[in-house]
Order: sequence, then C-alpha cells, then structure tokens
Amino acid sequence: MTWFEAAFADLPDPRKGNAKRHDLLEVLTIQGHVIAGHETLDLPPIRPIVTRHQRLACTCGACGHRTKAAPLAQGSPFGPNIQALALYMKHLQHVSYQRLERLFSDIFGLKISQGGLGNLLRRSKPALDAEKAAILQQVRQAEAVASDETGVRIEGVNAQHWVFRTPNAVLHETAFSRGAQVVRDVMDGGTVRRSGPRIATAPSKVMASATRPVWRTSPAISPTL
Repeated sequence: MTWFEAAFADLPDPRKGNAKRHDLLEVLTIQGHVIAGHETLDLPPIRPIVTRHQRLACTCGACGHRTKAAPLAQGSPFGPNIQALALYMKHLQHVSYQRLERLFSDIFGLKISQGGLGNLLRRSKPALDAEKAAILQQVRQAEAVASDETGVRIEGVNAQHWVFRTPNAVLHETAFSRGAQVVRDVMDGGTVRRSGPRIATAPSKVMASATRPVWRTSPAISPTL
C-alpha cells in the first residue's frame, strides 16, 4: 500500500451500500488529458548584480609586519552588459543622454550620470574603431561606391552625415563639410569628377553622379547598387 492509499484507508468505501459517489482515490488517480490551455507572460524584477571587491591588510602578531593585498583594479564600475545596453539604446534606438539616464534609474534601479554614460560609450571606441577600419577597407576596394550626405547637428553645430555604400558594406562618416575633400579623405585620395545623370566611364579614381553620387574606383562598368 502506498502512502497515498494509506491516507484514505480509514475512509468508508463509497462503492458499498449502493453508494452513487465515485471513489475519491479512484478519481484522484485518473489520468486526464489537456482540453484547453492559456499562457501569461511577464518579466521578473530587473536589478543590477553587484560584486563587491575588498582589499585586505594583515598584521603579523609576532613581528608586527603589515602585509597588504594587491591594489584593486581601476576603471569603470559598470560591466560589459551595461555597456552593451547603453550602446544599443543610444546609437540604435537614439535615446538621448537625459532619457538614457532616466531609463537606467527607473527600470534597473541603477544610477548612472550623463557623464558616466559618456565615459561608458567612450570605452567602446577601440573596438568600434577596429570594425570601422575593416568596413573602410571594403569601401576603398569596391569597384563603385554610392554616396549621399545630409545635415545633422553635433553639439549645437551644423555638420554633415555622410553615407558610403557598396554591395557588401556601409560606412557612416560625420564631417563639418559637404565638399569633395570629405570623399577624398574617405577614399584615400583620387580625383572627384561630377558628371550628368549617366555615370561616366572614363578612367579616374573617383567620379560622382549629379543625381545620386556614385564614386567609381575603376573604369569598369558600374554594378547595380
């Protein structure tokens, strides 16, 4: 006899005396099948994980010599996941510094000043510079590069947001000019020629269409961009 059966051993058997009730034990052990289902979704409370590092010093009771642990690592207290989220929200969702500061406080209970956020984003620059160099190399090696620019504001100053596009890469560049020198700098030199709506096929390092700029790096026929 199992513990479950023993729990109901002292109960009267409803099957005796012409009882019309079902045996409770029998009902509880019937295997049912699902006839409907419903799911609810929610997020758990999001709180930062704090890891505290301490530096200790010990004094010898015999000789009195005091020994200190190695100095603690210096740098930002914010880990890589916080850094990645800040990058994503700032540059992909275009959240301002003020709203990003409020977001970390309201949602995560994490106090990060706007200056701290700036330092956090600056910390990512070496990795981003390496990625940009790889993209720039692809752009410079492409047979033809489509380009356009539009006005932007950088810290209250008028500037230009340039885009250089190839079939395999897209490069974004900011500059305080919309002149041909920006193209020369990006394409590492060359001659800029402006033609009509049809792209010229004469040999040159860089040529541009008047309707939609396409910078050519070889005299071959322009690919579809």
